Amino acid sequence: MEIVHPTQETQKWAVQIEEWANHSFFIGKKPLAILQAGEIETMALYLSLRADAMAIDERTCRMLMEEPLRLQNHIGSKYDKKITADQAVIAKLQNQFKSALIVRSCDLLAWTYSHGLFGYELAQNPATLEASLFAVKTAGCAVSSQEILDYIVRLPKN
Repeated sequence: MEIVHPTQETQKWAVQIEEWANHSFFIGKKPLAILQAGEIETMALYLSLRADAMAIDERTCRMLMEEPLRLQNHIGSKYDKKITADQAVIAKLQNQFKSALIVRSCDLLAWTYSHGLFGYELAQNPATLEASLFAVKTAGCAVSSQEILDYIVRLPKN
C-alpha cells in the first residue's frame, strides 16, 4: 500500500473543483455548497494522478459528475425551493470527469465477493453478501435496497 500526499497539482485541482462544484447550483443568487473537502480531494487526486477510477460513496458527488439535472431536481425537492444551475460551470466539471469510472464501496464489496477474494472472512452465500451490502449502506454508501437485491440476483449460480 502506498500513501499518496497532495502535490501542488492536486491542491490546484482541489481549489478549482471546489469552485466549480460549490458554484454549480443556486437558491436565488446564493450558491449552494454541495461538496465537502473529502470528495473534492478525492476528485483532485483522481485528476492529478490521471487515474482510471475513483471510489466515492457520496451520492451528491457522483450525481454532479454523472446526472447534474437529476441532482438539481433532487436538491430542489430537498429544500422545497427553485434551484438554478450554472450550466457552463457544470460542463467544465463534467468535462474533467467524462471518462471517470466511479465505483462505490458496495460495488467493490460485491465484485470482491463474486470473485471469492474474501476467503474465510466472508462466507460464500447470498445472505452474507446481502448483510454486508446493507452494512455498507448503513455506514453511508448511497445504495438502494433494490440495488442490493440486484447484486444478489446477479450472483453466479453454483
